[in-house]
Amino acid sequence: RSSAGTDLPSYRVTASFSNGMPSSGTSPAARKWARHRPHDLARARRGGVGQGMTDTDPAAIPTFDLAEFVHRVLAEDLGSGGDVTSRSTIDADARFTATMNCREPIVAAGLDIAMAFFRALDPDVVIDVGVTDGDRVTSGTILVTLHGKARAMLSAERSALNTLQHLSGIATLTRTYVDAIAGTGAILLDTRKTIPG
Repeated sequence: RSSAGTDLPSYRVTASFSNGMPSSGTSPAARKWARHRPHDLARARRGGVGQGMTDTDPAAIPTFDLAEFVHRVLAEDLGSGGDVTSRSTIDADARFTATMNCREPIVAAGLDIAMAFFRALDPDVVIDVGVTDGDRVTSGTILVTLHGKARAMLSAERSALNTLQHLSGIATLTRTYVDAIAGTGAILLDTRKTIPG
């Protein structure tokens, strides 16, 4: 499957809600990588990207403010009126159980960031994450199960899915690069992508 205007693959992650309301979206796995910087080379030699880097905790990125990112993305997505559809059609005390699964094989990435959207709108949401960032998962794998307030879950769902799809798409494409250079002595220094917000 190709995203419009590019020959790079896109990946689909779907949220399936227990009341039968499906939701899905597609995020392109963005453009080609490349830029060599001395500090990236040093990081790669210490076990960075392409050499088994697994530290995907958002807090590990010194300039990344997760709370600010979540706030900014939700403000952009919901606008000043909030999620009007959910408020109009879902009871205020309704609760959902939802699962997020993938429709294609992917390398999961961005789970902590995606879950932060649900926690921002429902601090009491119960989240059971079935995979970890960096896992290769097969089509149909349940990535996450959530139990919480229906309105909050539906309001956060698009931002969470878009972020998870985008980051998983990058990780999946990057994994193909890493696999392609395995055993060559080459080191993948970085991939340069942007995310919403």
